[in-house]
Amino acid sequence: MNKEPEESLTLSLNFHSAKGNVKLFTISGNSTESYNDMGHEEVRIEESEAGAFRMGMEIALKAHSVNVIWIEE
Repeated sequence: MNKEPEESLTLSLNFHSAKGNVKLFTISGNSTESYNDMGHEEVRIEESEAGAFRMGMEIALKAHSVNVIWIEE
């Protein structure tokens, strides 16, 4: 989760036993006042590929977003 309203954050992945491709799912809106409810379509889920896992790889988290990082086996 990145609670910063205007700045992205970088997260470093350090899992000794992880291997496989990394996917990032990001939930974000147009502003800090956006919320996920019926009729509020400014909130969206984005899926992106980060490539093969490597120790210390960095993932950028969008400003004011909730994120799920999935490492496929």
